Amino acid sequence: IAIIDIGFDFLTEARISGNAPTNANTEIFNFTGTTFESGGGHGTACLETIFDHAPNARYFLMKVNSSTDLAAAVQACITNNVDIISHSLAWFNTGWDDNSGVVCAAAAEAAQHGILFFTAAGNYNGDHWQGNFSDGNNNNWHNWSGNDEQNNFTLVAGETVEFSLQWNGPSTANHYDIYLYEAG
Repeated sequence: IAIIDIGFDFLTEARISGNAPTNANTEIFNFTGTTFESGGGHGTACLETIFDHAPNARYFLMKVNSSTDLAAAVQACITNNVDIISHSLAWFNTGWDDNSGVVCAAAAEAAQHGILFFTAAGNYNGDHWQGNFSDGNNNNWHNWSGNDEQNNFTLVAGETVEFSLQWNGPSTANHYDIYLYEAG
């Protein structure tokens, strides 16, 4: 079983406590050039969850930091005869809508070699919007809900927000902007 993730903080502690496989039952691949036990503990948490259900499996822990790293990790999985990949990451604006791009190609490559590729499902549930352009009053502003041209949210001091816009097909005629306003 391969765990492909961006961070494996606290892996040593998880092993000591018996919540993760031992060194003897694990191979580590670091495609990032950074310290393996860095980048957050998401990968370690995913490993612990899977280890609870498959404690006798052989594990391949693969730290990635880019879609290019992901492609290399999948190739390492193919080379090492991995049967299952757990990949609980989100790659925004990388071709999800038409199954193109490096990330989709890596998953397809794994599947073509008989590897079950499980990817994130729901990590950003409720944190995104997807739909068709709606302009009921023909003023060239999108109506997010009904006739509401605003999509309001509140940030706490110090909190950040990230926006990504992606179209579901090629377009030379439609070019959209997103505006941020501070209420007050």
